[in-house]
Amino acid sequence: MKVGDLIKWVDYTGEPPVEYIGLLVEKLGNRWPDYVDGSWNDLHVLCDGDYVYWTSWQCEVINEGR
Repeated sequence: MKVGDLIKWVDYTGEPPVEYIGLLVEKLGNRWPDYVDGSWNDLHVLCDGDYVYWTSWQCEVINEGR
């Protein structure tokens, strides 16, 4: 997974699950859980016009960037 890749993340908490597609903007490196919210977010992603944070091991590359 590299900057410029299109990646997919699926939110399984709802019924039915919701699939999100985003552009990987920045890899934040290896991170331990955030001490404030407990998240493992290590990717900065542009999704539906918003910059969001995702966790790499929950994502799948669907189209490699150049």
